[in-house]
Amino acid sequence: MSDHDMKRVHRFAHPAVLSRHVGSRRIKCVAWLSVVMVTIGSTTPYVFGEESELSGRIMISLQNAILKTIVTVTVAAEAQGVLEKVPVDIGSSVVNGDQIASIRDDDVRVQLARAELELVLAQQKNNSEIDVLVTTKSAAVAENEYRRAIDANRSVPNTYPPNEIDRLKLVFERAQLEVRRAHEQREQLTVQTQLAKNHVDEIRTTLRQHVMAAPTQGVIVSVEHRAGEWVEPGTPIATIVNLERLRVEGFVKEADAGRIAIGDTAEVFVQQSETAVRAKGTVIFVSPDINPVSDLVRVFVDVDNAGGRLRPGLRTTVSIQGSGT
Repeated sequence: MSDHDMKRVHRFAHPAVLSRHVGSRRIKCVAWLSVVMVTIGSTTPYVFGEESELSGRIMISLQNAILKTIVTVTVAAEAQGVLEKVPVDIGSSVVNGDQIASIRDDDVRVQLARAELELVLAQQKNNSEIDVLVTTKSAAVAENEYRRAIDANRSVPNTYPPNEIDRLKLVFERAQLEVRRAHEQREQLTVQTQLAKNHVDEIRTTLRQHVMAAPTQGVIVSVEHRAGEWVEPGTPIATIVNLERLRVEGFVKEADAGRIAIGDTAEVFVQQSETAVRAKGTVIFVSPDINPVSDLVRVFVDVDNAGGRLRPGLRTTVSIQGSGT
């Protein structure tokens, strides 16, 4: 509430009660003071005094204070295609994870099914040890034949002619290379299996991108597209405003800015028609810059609006409990 919308009537009373005690000259004085703030146009007077936790402290007023939203999110399409469902409308309340819209994904599901089958085949090949076992046994047989020929020539020279020894040696060495190749192919199959798995994960990610969910709780304030419309990645679908916590933006005099610190308590007062609303707030930002024209410093105060009584755009009266001197 601005200063033009409010007038204050201060009533001061100083009643004293004097009592004398027998044998004592001490005089006791009891005094009280009350301050009542009366709001023009309000049927319920707003009392800022004993009911306020901030009374009796250094108070700094925030000028030109306006309530604004803190979290406003525009949900956009992450894939291209035709919108299949838009289950929300303006005014719908959503929580984190609620579906905002979905894009037709028949072709993506077909790709996913094929990729999953390819992954199964790759895993089966990778898990098979037949090639390694066959080549290992073949190498063992070739080695035995070669060793027997060598031993036979040692016992009886020229049992196996030199060209036969060379042939058996070549067969043995080739069998060893086949074993090595089988192991390398096994390693390649492991890589191919991982690639197939990555491909499946990629398609699943694409499939998830066809469903747009609310990233925060709040109220839908706009719906840009409906079911049946074509959208591209980045196309805005709906806008969500979170009203659980609001922010007051205002200004203080340069002389008062040094007496305000982040974390200071503030009291926010809003006059809505015939209803007066009061809420607690916390200073979350004090600008390091000073407006060279007005000598004012910008200040942000966050206010809890769990009850939903405050609305963005309203002008407010804010008093900050300064922590400085």
